[in-house]
Amino acid sequence: MSIINTAEIQKLKKAKLDKKGGTLTGSLYLQGDPTDNFEAVNKGYLDTEVNRIETTVSTINGAFNISRFDFNTPSSVWVVQHNMGTTRFSEKLLDSNNRPFFAGIEIIDENTFRVHLSELTTGAVEVSFGI
Repeated sequence: MSIINTAEIQKLKKAKLDKKGGTLTGSLYLQGDPTDNFEAVNKGYLDTEVNRIETTVSTINGAFNISRFDFNTPSSVWVVQHNMGTTRFSEKLLDSNNRPFFAGIEIIDENTFRVHLSELTTGAVEVSFGI
């Protein structure tokens, strides 16, 4: 039978981290990347994920170019000269109060398209490229 003295027991009690929380005075090393939503993550894992997200956002921002073309003189045809060298785009038509509406679009060439309106209208066209 071994004898454990009271001083050793008190030392062990002070060294443990309580379930309700506490403060670590040394480093805590994790075995690997988390596999559960409630696991802790290490700095390396977090740095890698932040870099991945920043790269994705940068790629998305670089992949899209949104231009706005305003038409302040009432017309039944708006000609949009975007000079982007592509017919791959998405357009959003806005009336003078910035409310979206629909109209016919005619692609002239890879730098120009027309918006055919049913009446004389002012407004804008927002064009998204890189889709």
